[in-house]
Amino acid sequence: MTQARHNDTAMRSFADIRRALLAKEEVALLDVREEAPFPETHPLFAVNIPLSKLELQVLSRVQCHDTAITLYDSGEGLAQIAQQRLQDLSYSGVGLLQGSLQGWRDAGYESETGESQLASLRIDRYRRPYEGTDAPREAMQAYLDCKFGLVEQLGRDGTLGFFVI
Repeated sequence: MTQARHNDTAMRSFADIRRALLAKEEVALLDVREEAPFPETHPLFAVNIPLSKLELQVLSRVQCHDTAITLYDSGEGLAQIAQQRLQDLSYSGVGLLQGSLQGWRDAGYESETGESQLASLRIDRYRRPYEGTDAPREAMQAYLDCKFGLVEQLGRDGTLGFFVI
């Protein structure tokens, strides 16, 4: 894989990354943004390992320390920080995606949406217990009735200092 040097940092071109991925070479294209923006858009075959979890998760996703790793972000400087951290962990083939995510998109290369390549389950979004399930409508309604019933019970009992407002 050819690489340009920019201030002594390996910069990898979109064409080189795409070619390597399609040729099934051993490469890792890592998105180091947090989980929330990753499902909105990311290069095809990219994997999300947020900078905040990098040291905890990289070894399970990139086991060989001489794998060609290419990092990108949305231009906020996370990739440069991640590059230094990976080098500190003895990863040797670490470079940055030239132009970052916006450059990839502007060049017209394949992107995808969705949560299929998140490093871990999203925990940064609250869901009500009945959301995002395939539970029957009746079961969800029973859950809500139970919760509303507790409020009515507190109103009747007046125990433990709870008061319905």
